Amino acid sequence: MKKRTIIAILGVLVVIIGITAYLNLEGLAEKQELAEEARFMVTFGDGERNITFEMADIRELGEIEFTAILRGGGRPGREYTFTGVPLRNLLAEIDDVNLADVDMFVVRSVDGFTVAFTYAEIMAEDNVYIVYKRNGEPLGIRAERGTGPYRIVVRQDPFAMRWARYAVELELKMK
Repeated sequence: MKKRTIIAILGVLVVIIGITAYLNLEGLAEKQELAEEARFMVTFGDGERNITFEMADIRELGEIEFTAILRGGGRPGREYTFTGVPLRNLLAEIDDVNLADVDMFVVRSVDGFTVAFTYAEIMAEDNVYIVYKRNGEPLGIRAERGTGPYRIVVRQDPFAMRWARYAVELELKMK
């Protein structure tokens, strides 16, 4: 009896995983296309509209260079020089949205990684950046073993736990 129960549970799990994978195929293809074309999309929680930024658009929003230490995998941290813009500069380009009315800012990556930020974190001075170069070189896309085309770097996160490689989308979840 125990063996049948385990097999039944495993069967249900396989079906659930299969359905979830199928439902995410369309979103994955769209995200891969965004990455390949170096576009970054801001979507609104209501699903009614989105705004896409090209690399050239983003670079014009106050490009800066800064250093940050990337720690992870039990290895000692390494210092890198990143080039990018504060994420709040990109959001300032969206005219008809009061950012204080956003409940959560959710970044999504090609690989499925998701990280959320509050209004205070996004607006904090010298904190959340969308970067596109590391040590003067473009990040490259995942298919080319890169970490971009965009990466979210959180300067006030000492362990880089909320940094997002392969970032392609920012969803604004309204209150």
